[in-house]
Amino acid sequence: ILAKQNLTSKIIDASYDALFVINQRGIIHMVNATSTIVFGWTREEFLGNNINMIMPPEHAKKHDGYLERFMRTGERRMMGTEREVEAVRKDNTRFPCILGLSEVSRNPGEDTIFCGFIRSLAQKKDMERQLTD
Repeated sequence: ILAKQNLTSKIIDASYDALFVINQRGIIHMVNATSTIVFGWTREEFLGNNINMIMPPEHAKKHDGYLERFMRTGERRMMGTEREVEAVRKDNTRFPCILGLSEVSRNPGEDTIFCGFIRSLAQKKDMERQLTD
């Protein structure tokens, strides 16, 4: 079992996308190595904090409400989709990215777990700007 967990951890860390696992209150339970590279925080700085730490303030203040509404109604607005959004690094710089969200588990008496995948578009957008200039 330990060998499988170790392999799973290595596979998650090998992803080119940043990965975040949160509960229904937005608390970060797991990140991969790419998350630390893209955003500039360490794993320790991420774990136990709210996922809104990587969101622009205008979205961060609404995020807990989005989670509450989803838990109450089950209405899927972002869940199961991908969307282009802006994210914020530790140094407060913003960058464009693709965000994909999935509900991983919802078991009675346990936290509901969500997984977010973030692919930075910063380099792509920079190249597009250079081509049009």
